[in-house]
Amino acid sequence: MFGPQGCTHPLVDTSTRALKEHLEKYHSAELDRNGDGQYKCHWRLGAGSECEGYLSGTLGLAKHIARVHLRTGAVCCDFCGSPFSRPDALERHLLRTCKEKPATAQGETGGAYVTGT
Repeated sequence: MFGPQGCTHPLVDTSTRALKEHLEKYHSAELDRNGDGQYKCHWRLGAGSECEGYLSGTLGLAKHIARVHLRTGAVCCDFCGSPFSRPDALERHLLRTCKEKPATAQGETGGAYVTGT
């Protein structure tokens, strides 16, 4: 099992590439597939439960672990504080659903919107 206290091998780099290499080097025996050939995520969630995710390939599994479990690349809305796992999800939120964003907000600056002049 990987996840909180499930892996004894240090993980210094949490990039997708490094996670993929880590999974293949230290967890190859744990990588099991379902009938569709997808890899099961064995991340420990607490209280003895595991993630229910199934992903295509070790790269897909590494991306899932980075984004969902390690929160790599996580960002928050500057206006309402809502958390998002990826910058593109924040962009959609700002464009469509953020109720706290000022009506005059326009333009994009690294995922956050700034008030126009």
